[in-house]
Amino acid sequence: MITERLATRCDEVLACDSAARAVDLARERLARTPNVTVALGAIPEQWPDGRFDLIVLSEVGYYCDDIDALTSRVTASLTTTGVLLACHWRHSAPEHPRTATEVHAALGHLLKPLVHHLEDDFLLDVWSSNGESVARADGILG
Repeated sequence: MITERLATRCDEVLACDSAARAVDLARERLARTPNVTVALGAIPEQWPDGRFDLIVLSEVGYYCDDIDALTSRVTASLTTTGVLLACHWRHSAPEHPRTATEVHAALGHLLKPLVHHLEDDFLLDVWSSNGESVARADGILG
């Protein structure tokens, strides 16, 4: 769902997942969406090349054993006006080596906070490379 919605707002979308079945299903669902590429790969080990205006990490950060590598890849991949959005479930799960709070603390360490939203079930944060709002960065506001 997120990928489909982003595709309506972005010139190009790269969606990645480490589960082959999830990638196959996404490719089928998005087959008629030419601006979306769906790739199989684990993060941060198989982080895609390039620089990105927007990186969305939804429900994936707490699976990363090497959170420092993930943070390095994210910050190195953001453009100078790039935005990172991270959203993670807050309840513990045996397959999560990290908590949402730990992931977000690491990710936001080198970035400027724009949004922080905390609920019982999830944590959502938005950071930017330069601390400028999206509207200002896009020239919508002076």
